[in-house]
Amino acid sequence: MFASPQALNPTTYGGAAVSKSYERLGNIGVSESLFQVAATANTTPETLQVKHRVIKVLGVDTAQHLARLDKRLTDTLLGPVQLSARLIIEIPKGTTIVTSQEILDCVGRLIAFEQAAGNLDRMINSET
Repeated sequence: MFASPQALNPTTYGGAAVSKSYERLGNIGVSESLFQVAATANTTPETLQVKHRVIKVLGVDTAQHLARLDKRLTDTLLGPVQLSARLIIEIPKGTTIVTSQEILDCVGRLIAFEQAAGNLDRMINSET
């Protein structure tokens, strides 16, 4: 079980040097938990969801692991809006070739891609 609170500070990855503390709200069954920044609960909630499920990929049972951040904001023109970011890791069940190092390398390269100069701007500008 993940610790509560989860203190997250994005400064290492280009974000502001502001730590936010996500408190566990509870579990949804055995495969999902929800955390929220207490200070934002009533106005513009910020949540962290951790969820696991099994899906089929290429006909193989695959464990899917999700971490998702959602932040509600109030836009002066549109009213309430939501920003979301997700990390999904899918690992074939029963595999002997997918090691912890393979997973670390894959996630690390994805973060390195996002952090490379200009890549985040290119992504949100729909470049390919």
